[in-house]
Amino acid sequence: MFRTAMRFSVVLLLAAVACAPAAPTPSPSGPAAPAEPRRAAQQVLRIGTNVFPNGVTPFSSAFAFWSVGNQLDSLLQFDGNYDLVPGIAERWELAPSGDAWRFYLRKDLTFSTGEKLTADDVAHVIETGRAERMPVAQQDAQLRGARVIDEHTVDILMAERNVATLYVAPSWQIWSKKHYESVGKSGFLANPVGSGPYVLAEYVPSQTLVYKLRTDRPHPYRKPILTEIRITNVPEPSALINGMRTEEIDMAIGSFSPDQARQAKDSGITVVQPPRQASYYAILFNKDPIKGTPYEDKRVRLALNYAVDKETIVKTLYAGFSQPISQLSLPGDPSYNPDLKPVPYDPATARRLLAEAGYPNGFRAGSLDFVARPLNTSVLQAVQSMHRDIGVHWELNPVESGVYVDIAYGLNGRDAQRKEMIEAGGSNNNGIWTFPWAFLKCSQPKPLYCSPELDRHMQLALAELDKEKRNAHLRNAMKAWVDEWSMIYLVNSPQFSLLGTKVRGFTWTTQAFYYLDGIYKAE
Repeated sequence: MFRTAMRFSVVLLLAAVACAPAAPTPSPSGPAAPAEPRRAAQQVLRIGTNVFPNGVTPFSSAFAFWSVGNQLDSLLQFDGNYDLVPGIAERWELAPSGDAWRFYLRKDLTFSTGEKLTADDVAHVIETGRAERMPVAQQDAQLRGARVIDEHTVDILMAERNVATLYVAPSWQIWSKKHYESVGKSGFLANPVGSGPYVLAEYVPSQTLVYKLRTDRPHPYRKPILTEIRITNVPEPSALINGMRTEEIDMAIGSFSPDQARQAKDSGITVVQPPRQASYYAILFNKDPIKGTPYEDKRVRLALNYAVDKETIVKTLYAGFSQPISQLSLPGDPSYNPDLKPVPYDPATARRLLAEAGYPNGFRAGSLDFVARPLNTSVLQAVQSMHRDIGVHWELNPVESGVYVDIAYGLNGRDAQRKEMIEAGGSNNNGIWTFPWAFLKCSQPKPLYCSPELDRHMQLALAELDKEKRNAHLRNAMKAWVDEWSMIYLVNSPQFSLLGTKVRGFTWTTQAFYYLDGIYKAE
């Protein structure tokens, strides 16, 4: 479900660090603060990753912002509260026509080829994204194109007023129109040109990616410290951890299980997590297939939530790195509803609800489809066992990710195989819940679960310009979704990065969009 279609890479907005450490100022009330470590003479960061980008442009790595973002600037950025802050655009507003968001661009950005970044470049990227059906263009259902007003003003056109268009703006990474048209798409995919602080120095698919700091002019608003970023593909997490231990790798970015994170931490490696975890893990009841089954009764769906001991799953399978969830937003998100609490583990209440629904002895169900990964298997086996304790029996059906998508959406002739329950993992990486909703809204040809009340509140939220009123609608949308008990809510899915002893300046704010600008190497 969401896991394959919406697996977004991790977002960080790393705060820029001053170019030279200041001497500590003595405090009249206590000792001086510790001095900042002296920076190393060579500012080359060696990153190992097991989620190596499959390209160097938004075409192939639309969500690998930590790599592509070194070379391409974004139209807007997020701060740590999911508030929009300037990027290429220094300000924005609803256009007088009401059918577009108007962006006023900085006038001091240049591409590495020397030409200035203008509204023509932004409009070209928007229109190319639509024509090529790039992932970023698919995030905004209301997107109609772009309209150039003048050299530094551009409108992004909407079918109807929608705040989501603004919240997609951090995903629009802008490249040079002139370069794209001169080398063609294939040439661009091999050698993009952007206005970011780095240029692409080397790219060997599935092996190596190297960015070097631009020397033609300093970036006007991003102040990176590293002079070179070397990214190496290291598929095995254990090899990544060993590379950190031997100091052959300075930083590890990728997919690590909680056990692997604990092993790294026990060996002295710094393990960092974002202050809020935007990814979730749950089981979804697929609305059409549950018709005529016990799952059609909301009491049954709620009973299966009460039957899961999420705290034990967190302690045993997630090594304490996770928390139970009550909804598909998490604390800190604009859409998080604090009134919705995790369902406690209460098998007695689960059995009572089943009896009220007409299943005092439980029932036998079909199978649950999930992507065959070790942690997924362990978690779902635990849930399966807990449900068996209240008399509900279902089987596990591990499949490859491509097959899973076909089953979830009834694609490629698999309509008859859409199952009552499917694994649901994904992220809420812009804070306003538009990405999960895209797979649930009733207007979709085959929504995974249609909730008219959810749709109503989301439409109100995305048409609202006032932030506080919008967030209130988002919280109501979340409540409308949870009131359906259309999911078995499990845990958030933790994300990890590993830091070597010489890496400084790492600040993790939001989970999906980040740059490496604030990082430096200490001696």
